[in-house]
Amino acid sequence: MVFELRETGRAAVLFEGWQETLIWSCLQGVMGKIYADSLEDPVSAMAVLGDFCFLAGKCNREFVLYHPGQDMRDFMIMVPQDKDWADLIEECYGEKAKRVARYAIKKEKDVFDREALQKAVDELPGGYTLKMIDEKLFWHCRKIAWCRDWVLQYEDYAAYRKYGLGVVIVKEGEPVSGGIFLLQLYGRDRDRDKGRLP
Repeated sequence: MVFELRETGRAAVLFEGWQETLIWSCLQGVMGKIYADSLEDPVSAMAVLGDFCFLAGKCNREFVLYHPGQDMRDFMIMVPQDKDWADLIEECYGEKAKRVARYAIKKEKDVFDREALQKAVDELPGGYTLKMIDEKLFWHCRKIAWCRDWVLQYEDYAAYRKYGLGVVIVKEGEPVSGGIFLLQLYGRDRDRDKGRLP
């Protein structure tokens, strides 16, 4: 059986060592959800945020086949913790499953190349403008299918303002490219006090 885990810290050990901000967001209750095979002592779990589902712990077919809140999407990006999970995904979905390389953003300090970013901004063609996502753009992006994922994981603009930072390139007031970054500060002591992490 698959349960939505409210005391997310009970599953934290299953995700230990996985350096993924999406998982941290789920464990801290910022965004997304944690599902587990037990409310008390889980051995299998999944962190779900948007299109992403991170499978951890003991392999469990029911988790691979379970798709919570997927009413708007016809796919899910399943990220297996290990080869056993990957094999189970392929076993369950056959030809529908497709292995792809996933690239991650570096999280280390001082790896961001400000000069390269400034050069990209300076070379934008005429009519294109770089703009921070404000409240008007936030709600506008939620209405556009191809870019709604930038803001859909935030309950409202107040949550986005607290935890997100987004930049878009607009032309004639319409987004043509962009991205959102999670600004959550991951303080284990604070979250331990809230019962979200062990």
